Amino acid sequence: MKTLLTAILMATTLVLPLQAQAQTDSVTLDFGADTRVWVTGTSTIHDWECKVTSQSGAMTAQVGEELTAIGAASLEVKVDNIDCDSRKMNKKVGEALNDKDKTPTIAFEMESATLSDAGSDSLSAAITGQLTLAGVTKTVEFPLAGTHTGDTMTFTGSVPVRMTEYGIDPPTAMFGTLKTGDDVVVHFEVVTQLPSAQ
Repeated sequence: MKTLLTAILMATTLVLPLQAQAQTDSVTLDFGADTRVWVTGTSTIHDWECKVTSQSGAMTAQVGEELTAIGAASLEVKVDNIDCDSRKMNKKVGEALNDKDKTPTIAFEMESATLSDAGSDSLSAAITGQLTLAGVTKTVEFPLAGTHTGDTMTFTGSVPVRMTEYGIDPPTAMFGTLKTGDDVVVHFEVVTQLPSAQ
C-alpha cells in the first residue's frame, strides 16, 4: 500500500508542472497575410484613404486556454508600400514621410499592454508604445480589441496622429488648392494564428 501511494505521489509531482506549463506558454505570434493597415484623413476637397500593401510584425504573448498577457509587439511599414490609389498622391505621401535622411520606414514598438476583460473569446487592452514617423519618435497610447475565433486571434485598433508633431508638412496638390488636414488616423487589423494552428 505504501508503495502504491509513493508511486501516485511521484506521478502527481511530475504531471502537475507539465499541466501548469500547458496552461500558459509564452509564444511568438507572427502577423498573418490577412493583416491590414490603412490611413484615413481629410482635405479641403474630400476625405482620403491610403492602404498599406505590405507590412511585417510580430508579438509575444502568454497563451493557454485564453490569451492572458502581451509581452511585446512591433510593426514596420515601408513608405513605398503605402498606396493611395493615385500616383501623384503616392508621391506626395512619400515625400512627406521621408525625413531629411530619407528614412524609408514607419515603425511601432510596444512598451506596455494592460489587459482588461480578457476571456476565451475576446479581450480589451490599453497599449503604450513608440511610434516613429519621418525619423521622429513619440509615445502613443491607444485601445486594443481582440477577438478569438477557432485558431485565429484578431486585434483591431486605431491611432490618431497629428503630422506636424512629427515634423511632417501635410501634403498639398493642385497648386495648393488641395490641402490635407493635419490630423490622420492609422487603423489596423492584425490577424495571428494561435500555436495549435502553427
